Amino acid sequence: VWTYLRANEVPYNALLDQGYKSVGDYHSTRPVKAGEDERAGRWEGSEKTECGLHKDYFAMRAAFMARKKNQAAATSAQLTTVA
Repeated sequence: VWTYLRANEVPYNALLDQGYKSVGDYHSTRPVKAGEDERAGRWEGSEKTECGLHKDYFAMRAAFMARKKNQAAATSAQLTTVA
């Protein structure tokens, strides 16, 4: 993992050194205790595990890419029509 982080210049969050294994919003994250799952520090005391923003990441990503492709096609069509 460290080799990948360094090779790809992935930013390192110093909170990892303070026991945070999954970092989220300040109000919904606490350091993880020894023996706990890395996500135990998220949304403690709640049934939630995600804020909702990333809940359907892959569906959101696919929709974004489709919109981007459609916008590029529309732009290309406009340029062709003008020329």
